[in-house]
Amino acid sequence: MEIVYLLICIAPLPELEMPDVCMVYSMRPQYVMTQPEIDGKVGLICDFARAGAMRHGDRMTRCEVVEKIPKGLTIYNPGIEGIKT
Repeated sequence: MEIVYLLICIAPLPELEMPDVCMVYSMRPQYVMTQPEIDGKVGLICDFARAGAMRHGDRMTRCEVVEKIPKGLTIYNPGIEGIKT
């Protein structure tokens, strides 16, 4: 099974004048998934990230699947493999 890497970037409060904070999350499907199933899981994770950012007064600026991990970022695996839609 192929690992899916998801890049999520959050913009902190504007008054802090800080750059976006980005992390790469890994998702290892528990079974062979079709592309629509993967897209659905990615959408669910992006919705959770967007809602979490909004609760803290931030906003999500990017949430996308990436082929290559951007330089300087490490992979974070919060155990999202088992998220069910």
